Amino acid sequence: MANTHLLFNTNRGDIKLLQLAILFAELDQLSHEKSVDIGTQSKILVQEVKPSADIPIVICGDFNSQPFSPLYSFVTRGVIQYAGMSRTAISGQNKPKFFYKNSLLLQKDLIPRELQMTDCCQWIRCHDNSASNNETEEHGENPHWLCVAKNSSSLRHGFDLSSVYRHYLPDRQPEVTTWHNLASCTVDYIFYSQSKNRDNSIMHGNGHAQLKLTGMLKLLGKNQLGDSVGLPNKFLSSDHFALAASFVLKHP
Repeated sequence: MANTHLLFNTNRGDIKLLQLAILFAELDQLSHEKSVDIGTQSKILVQEVKPSADIPIVICGDFNSQPFSPLYSFVTRGVIQYAGMSRTAISGQNKPKFFYKNSLLLQKDLIPRELQMTDCCQWIRCHDNSASNNETEEHGENPHWLCVAKNSSSLRHGFDLSSVYRHYLPDRQPEVTTWHNLASCTVDYIFYSQSKNRDNSIMHGNGHAQLKLTGMLKLLGKNQLGDSVGLPNKFLSSDHFALAASFVLKHP
């Protein structure tokens, strides 16, 4: 389980992408660590080659991005082609424009080399045996791949993530997670991992533990907020509403 709070700045979608990439790289590294009994009272952590998508994951937090924005799609689809995108449009917090200044458009190679991270959101140090110098390696349909591509214009990750919330109520009102004098919208999320088939149906009996969503705390819609001044107020001390979900961990 992970929690995060991405940068608020509505014009710096590039920074938010890198923050997410680092988060996914950390999760990828943790997904390879396994507690192993060595025959004594102590335990050690060893590196285990295991696909990231096989590990049940829940990611919560304030992503400072709108539902179905490019940043949101990166989380749920696992890939974003960012070259040519305006950094002011990635989080969906600004009104869309027909034209953007060239100075705002993202170029290739968003990840600084100093980070030693691949465009698949993996730390190179964790996969030294899989990498060759600045070459892209293909591993078929294995969700656990390492690619160190030249002139990369995309980011991707190996987790199958879905949102607990659908962002609209049955009457098509947008759900609201934050409410203040600047906005009433969704910026907070709970994402969880699901193993999917090619047709996007959920896989069953694939030999790995799976999360089953069993419930969630209902959110309010915009029309239900009324004309109040927003949050925080004398009833709620935060400018965000609480999100909550329950899961069952199904073992193979």
